Amino acid sequence: METDAFDLVSGTADNGVWRTKKPVDLAEPGSYTVRIEAADADGDRDVDNSAGTLAYYVAAVFEDVRLDRTEIDTDHRQVRIDGILKGRWPATRELKPLVDHRVDLDVDNWTENTIRTDAQGHFSGTVTMNDAVPVQAVYRHDNAQPVRGVRRIRVDSDRHPAGRPH
Repeated sequence: METDAFDLVSGTADNGVWRTKKPVDLAEPGSYTVRIEAADADGDRDVDNSAGTLAYYVAAVFEDVRLDRTEIDTDHRQVRIDGILKGRWPATRELKPLVDHRVDLDVDNWTENTIRTDAQGHFSGTVTMNDAVPVQAVYRHDNAQPVRGVRRIRVDSDRHPAGRPH
């Protein structure tokens, strides 16, 4: 990218923060090494082949995550979690459904169920609760699907509402 692709957003030209005028559009998601080459008015050049890292990934966005119940008791420990998993593309900022992606349903930070999204990014699954502990829908990226996101929800127990003994 050339210098005219950047705007100074704070500070001075010698000591400031610069941002691209348009979103960066790279061929593939991934982690990229940033290389900087600069020249001064006299033509002296300086190169830094490892100035930092650009994390260029689709950002996971959970929408409309909800539970079929917010309290459990001895006879009703099954809780259904529904939601939509979308991704925000870095180049366009477009938000669209993530189709056929795994979503882990974790209870107290342990995966209780793993489900997949449908063509609209919708997911639905059931977990078994034994106490008032955090429940979360988690999208864990892998090398084939470089997207990441977590959504936490709380379910209360009849024995310990909101984590407090009766």
